[in-house]
Amino acid sequence: MEMASMSHQSNGTSELELNEVMCFPNRITSNMIYGRDSPFHFSLPLLLVQVSLVIIITNIIRFVLRPLKTPTIVADIIGGILIGPSGLGHNKRFQETLFPCKSINELNIGAMIYVILFLFLMGVKQDCGVIMNSGRKAWIIAISGTVFALVCMSCSFAISASVFNTVSRGMVPEVLVSSYSITAFTSLHPILVELNLLNSKLGRLAMSASTNIDVLGWLFGIIFGALNQGSSTPYKAFCYIVSALALYIFIFFINRPLMFYIIHRTPEGRPVRGSYIVGIILMAFVVTFFGDLIGLTVMNAAWMLGLAIPDGPPLGAAIVDKTETILDCFFRPIFYAFIGVKTNVFAIKDWTAWGTLQVAVLLGYIAKVVGTILPSRYFNIPFYEALSLGLIMNFKGIVEFIILVHLSNYKIMDEQSYTTLILSTVAVTAISAPLVRRFSRNSKLYTPYGLRTIQHSKPNKELRILVCIHTQEDVPTIINLIEASNALTVRAWNLNLVELVGRAVPMLIPHNVRRRSSFSTMPHIKQINNAFQKYEQESGRWVSVQSYTSVSPYKTMHHDICMLALDKKISLLILPFGTQQMPGISREPVVERTLRMMNSNVLEEAPCSVGILVDQRQQRNLFVRNSAYHVCVLFLGGADDREALAYGALMVRHPRVWLDVVRILPRQQDETDVEQSELDEKLVALFRIKFTDNPRVSYREERVNDCEETLNVIRYVEKEYNLMLVGRKHETNSILVKGMCQWCENPELGVIGDFIACSDFFKGRISLLVVQQQINVGIVLLNGRQILASQLAQLRRTVP
Repeated sequence: MEMASMSHQSNGTSELELNEVMCFPNRITSNMIYGRDSPFHFSLPLLLVQVSLVIIITNIIRFVLRPLKTPTIVADIIGGILIGPSGLGHNKRFQETLFPCKSINELNIGAMIYVILFLFLMGVKQDCGVIMNSGRKAWIIAISGTVFALVCMSCSFAISASVFNTVSRGMVPEVLVSSYSITAFTSLHPILVELNLLNSKLGRLAMSASTNIDVLGWLFGIIFGALNQGSSTPYKAFCYIVSALALYIFIFFINRPLMFYIIHRTPEGRPVRGSYIVGIILMAFVVTFFGDLIGLTVMNAAWMLGLAIPDGPPLGAAIVDKTETILDCFFRPIFYAFIGVKTNVFAIKDWTAWGTLQVAVLLGYIAKVVGTILPSRYFNIPFYEALSLGLIMNFKGIVEFIILVHLSNYKIMDEQSYTTLILSTVAVTAISAPLVRRFSRNSKLYTPYGLRTIQHSKPNKELRILVCIHTQEDVPTIINLIEASNALTVRAWNLNLVELVGRAVPMLIPHNVRRRSSFSTMPHIKQINNAFQKYEQESGRWVSVQSYTSVSPYKTMHHDICMLALDKKISLLILPFGTQQMPGISREPVVERTLRMMNSNVLEEAPCSVGILVDQRQQRNLFVRNSAYHVCVLFLGGADDREALAYGALMVRHPRVWLDVVRILPRQQDETDVEQSELDEKLVALFRIKFTDNPRVSYREERVNDCEETLNVIRYVEKEYNLMLVGRKHETNSILVKGMCQWCENPELGVIGDFIACSDFFKGRISLLVVQQQINVGIVLLNGRQILASQLAQLRRTVP
């Protein structure tokens, strides 16, 4: 078989060049170990060894780079480069044995299958509504960054044209400038997922901007393709445009209604039939074939078909679930191995040309950052967030690699230029990602101005509560909690938490009459929202509830929760602990750990007080208005216990709430913070004076010598309560809890909360609310003066 390559002519056609003659065996399997021929002379055993070696080396590199928090794409490229002529492949015997020239075609086919399916899946995950609803800010940032990079790189290439002496076509500057000035959504999204920035403010803005760039790139790609075809005859340009329009009409006006028909045929709660999934994936290959036939790029055809498929469950989620694992674990390493095999650092010999190309690309990256920062500052985005956004918009990935491989395969770019650009792309992404991670950690995204606690709220001010819902089973207990808090006017926000599956873009959806979404009609969300609407109607004007749904990965769902709490000026944020203690409900251990991590993230970043609700009761009925609701507050001392006591004092203003306060004190002088002890005494004294004549309030003190006696006091609480309130954090040196930390299985509940939640004595009888007072404070006002967060301790001493 002749090994051939394509070279482009000035008229846009291609010419076949013969490089060498290769002989292939007439079978793909070996003659077993008893034959005289090496098994590596046959395609199948050679491909199996190649794929196994690629997967092993790639995973080793990922493991080594994991402590550095390096994006997976960097590890994959490094693994591919190590296999190629820059690493192990530099050994001639290794290359001729495991990666001979005749085997590159098989790797190329595997790589292209990955490209087609990956771009198809990214289209499936992408929401067309994001394109339609992109605001002015996203469009201006997208265009500004692109234009700055485009102009800067064009000027740089014009000045230093000598860098292209080693390339065969003058089109290379235009191709590189256009590809390196854009930010592709398909390249950006996987890195944002790894950085846990998917539904942060920066992540949302970056994805909106990159989606806009994709639309512009698609339009210019069609125009450029028509002009390229029309360089020979206008008839070819006309045929190209008509063929492209016909394909897109089929995708969006024939194929898309067919997808909705499949969704309609799938019963609620049932999985999509496997035959439908196979047919849709087959359609991706067919559409890509016709796209290649009429001159469209592989990227456009597969991505467009994915866009036509409704994202999310049931269909989009099913397609992603069935194909993503095999794609990421098997085909992805093959793609990056193919890139690495073509990367040869030893081909870099003209250091002047190398330096000039690097300078031009570096200037493009810098221009992209500057072009992003300027409009961001215009929209009042803080400087470090704008800088992070500029770095994010420089992330490169599969789209840029596809373009470079295309230029190399068609001899438009020589080996040195290809290697230089591959290495620079990897280096920029490897450097930018840790910087973005650092800046995002240091920025206080959810720090409010003022104290948002129950303890420091004005006496007659409305209570603002944000409640988060995982399942329908959470609803009765949370409605009971809101009703018990209904001594004042209550404004509540219900946030349904839905894991992001089969989508690329997270969503925060408000539910109201004017605006409806597909999630509004999901059975369990509809039932939850209806329950809160019914409760609001029965409560009259004293309670108002507004429902939202957060669709995002659990790892980053705390961004939506904290953002909504900050925007709505929430005083108390309530989170369900999980489902481990709930009878009849089970989740995968991985999901449970992720939910607990989400709760920990909220506790760390919340702009208000937080309560974690652990519901252990076997029967969950709504609070009957004429029945008693018994609440117990365990008070050991500290800011969180003071917040729990303040919440209990607010609840007892409801005529049907009965409150018992059990204060646990050490018998002897304790090594605790004197200032905190003074604050405890002040608040308890005010509480006792205020409720001394209230028959529904009782207060008692228990003296203990150690933590064991503390647990005995808690264990032998006689009355069956509907709700128990306890603070999360206590001083570890206090004899009340000293030594309990080593037994704590759930740190997000604190030592006392963890004991009550895990105790068999209370199981099935009680609900527990673990309270943490607000810890993130910006600037507060005291008598008209601004007080910084560093002076919060002094403020709390003056306002018990």
